Amino acid sequence: MVDHSLEKTTILLLVSDPVVRSILKETLECAGYTVLAAGDLGRAVDRLKECTPDLLITRTYVESLPGHEAAMYLRTKCLEMKVLMLGGLLDDERFNIEQRSKDLRYSQSHIPRLCCSRK
Repeated sequence: MVDHSLEKTTILLLVSDPVVRSILKETLECAGYTVLAAGDLGRAVDRLKECTPDLLITRTYVESLPGHEAAMYLRTKCLEMKVLMLGGLLDDERFNIEQRSKDLRYSQSHIPRLCCSRK
């Protein structure tokens, strides 16, 4: 029997801003996650060929593509992958996105600040 508590969670990080992507990648790796970073949808698809991530973290917009569209496309390639979308949306913007993407669940929550210390 496999002890799943010893397995690392793999995260596909799709963020177009290189500074934000770098900070998130370093923070998540410091927390013990395996992180596959991508700056655009094409690179994210390439990363899916390398392994099957447990979680996709993306922002509201990736390049000129709405994040929910990128997430739905990537989910067609990896159905078991969960999605966490980060970003600030006004209520009317979130409502419009919810109407266009019924297969995604939305939750408004406050995410605690992540920090890591260098050893």
